[in-house]
Amino acid sequence: MDEALVDIIFILLAGLVAVSITPKFDVEPPTSVEVEEGANALLPLQVAISADGALWSGSPAQVITVQQLYDMVAASDAAQTVEITADLAVPARLLIQANLVVQQAGRQAVMIVRSD
Repeated sequence: MDEALVDIIFILLAGLVAVSITPKFDVEPPTSVEVEEGANALLPLQVAISADGALWSGSPAQVITVQQLYDMVAASDAAQTVEITADLAVPARLLIQANLVVQQAGRQAVMIVRSD
């Protein structure tokens, strides 16, 4: 009986220790910054890739060349996000090629792949 009581106490203590110790991760949660009144808010530089490999940009949307994509990215503000959108039918190699062009312009791209 005494051994069983000691075992239960050890299990309870181990449970308390496990609950009280929280792991520390070096991941910072994303934060947002309020845009002050009158300040310019940068919209992302948006490019779409169709299943046939055509690059689309602008409003109204028009087909652009790889060189035009490079020029657009190089001329845009460094703080502006480059957003590349495609659907699931687009081959991965086209996304990689578009990302390569953006990287050659000295920037990073955000890839959005839509399933609809």
